[in-house]
Amino acid sequence: SLVHYHPKSNRFDFIRTSPNGMTINAGGKLLSDSRGRIWLSSDQTEPKGINCYDPATGKVLTFASEPGNIHSLPHDMVNHMTEDNRGRIWMATNLGICYFDPADGNIHRIPGMDAETKFLTIDSLGKVWIAGNRAGFYNPDTGKFRILGSENGLYWSGEVLYTRSDGAVCYGPYYRIFPEKIP
Repeated sequence: SLVHYHPKSNRFDFIRTSPNGMTINAGGKLLSDSRGRIWLSSDQTEPKGINCYDPATGKVLTFASEPGNIHSLPHDMVNHMTEDNRGRIWMATNLGICYFDPADGNIHRIPGMDAETKFLTIDSLGKVWIAGNRAGFYNPDTGKFRILGSENGLYWSGEVLYTRSDGAVCYGPYYRIFPEKIP
């Protein structure tokens, strides 16, 4: 369930599972995007994909993993979400990464990255950095991955991943990478 507060009317709406389309009872991750939509992933106990609630329309979109469907989530366990400067919602799942493109309304899986991914962040150059069983980045403009590891001085990638205000991509408290210095 989701609770939506309307400050102008000082009122709360309780958005519950069915009949309005919500499929997630207990939320895992939450993201409010630039269009005002609320993205909610399921928790670890019952992976059910993603719900996207649009407060302006009251509609709920649901996304789940469907074998054989390239426009579905790679896995129903979504560990992290973030939005890029094009309004795409990127998701880290237990079987790789994907994004929702508001231009066509579809999920797009990223081929070649089928490892468990726990965190992702987007740097100032638009590259999508990942952390989990592997670490590295995906360049949406070229469609290529670059995996980083011990040969690059990165010995563990299971840490929280974030982008600092100075542009550095950080893997936990130990590793700082400046994207503009990586070819």
